[in-house]
Amino acid sequence: MRLKTKKRPSNGKPSLFCQDQSGLLPLVAPIYYGAGQCLVSAKQASRFSILRKDNFNYYSRDGLNQTLLHVEKKLSNLYGISNARLVNSGMTAILVAILVSIKPSSRIFVCSGAFIDTQLLALNHFKQMGYETKIFDLTGDGRCALKDLHPEDIIIVESITNPLCVKINLAAFQNLVSKNNCTLIVDNTLASTISWKIKPSRNTFVVESLTKYHLMNAGTGGAIYFSSYYKHAVHEVIKLFGLCMGPEIAARVEQGLHTLPFRIEKQNANACVLVNLLQTKAPKKLMKLFTLISSSEGVAPFVVLKFKTTKLAKKTIDNFSMILPSPSFGGTISMVSPANFHVNAKVKHLLDRAGADARVIRIFIGMENPLEIFNDLMDSVEKAFLDR
Repeated sequence: MRLKTKKRPSNGKPSLFCQDQSGLLPLVAPIYYGAGQCLVSAKQASRFSILRKDNFNYYSRDGLNQTLLHVEKKLSNLYGISNARLVNSGMTAILVAILVSIKPSSRIFVCSGAFIDTQLLALNHFKQMGYETKIFDLTGDGRCALKDLHPEDIIIVESITNPLCVKINLAAFQNLVSKNNCTLIVDNTLASTISWKIKPSRNTFVVESLTKYHLMNAGTGGAIYFSSYYKHAVHEVIKLFGLCMGPEIAARVEQGLHTLPFRIEKQNANACVLVNLLQTKAPKKLMKLFTLISSSEGVAPFVVLKFKTTKLAKKTIDNFSMILPSPSFGGTISMVSPANFHVNAKVKHLLDRAGADARVIRIFIGMENPLEIFNDLMDSVEKAFLDR
């Protein structure tokens, strides 16, 4: 079903779509959650439809709720950003950015290092709506897909690429979209805008999942940061689909903001200590089993290890007692996953050639004693070695 948008008088504000390109906005927003499954039941779909009739959420999503306004202003001031809006999840923030910037002739390019739900959002929903979608990687020939960009095109990347937890060359991407006058959406969740402040622009949206760092996985929320040019259009999309964050969750986001700088500083420091322990204290017989391939330049608390074999990597993860297996990082507890855990089967070869195969594990460093994290890692590796 397609919903036609009414023409608006020219008042200096951008319309949701250009007046001659309206009519392609979907009635029900395609929302993904951590398991990568679409909302399909009528009951779930109605939550995100313009047909919902609950007056409280209409009141909230119009931006009239004072708690939301207060926290959005606080986020704007804290990050030095003109415009911030709170929505009900990190994936919703990406969706809003796409819906605001998409045109009928748009193509959507998603980096192979992006969260798998972001890839599925493009490959499933927007492809089914008739849009051309592609997954690209950061290797030389992988970037060929970006050499012939049109002004309507959308590029989605993560500031810290998921597989290897390495910073992308953000300046190069921003120059690319500025030169071609297309749109860049940067998912900055893992670094957090409090650690790496990426400024939105006419060509750049910045999105963040507040679920992890701010709400410590005890609630679901997201934020979208954008230039004043899109202020009207972002409000229109959030209002139309009822994608606004609830005031109770917004209040918890504000609580999380009070301790977030301390938590990130502590976790980054713990990651540095762990790297130092690996380089100076790890037994030589165990260091022969893996290579430290990245510490993410201190932007986010990660340690990435590449093992000699897939079996060693898997058994090491299975043997952890304090470090928890997890598909999604954030919060204050140390977690681990294979680098290729979030892999769309269609693009697995892109990650393999970038070195992010099943031999690589990513450890998110929490607030525990780094010596205890080190000991748990060494014990797990030794058990995996003995159980080969």
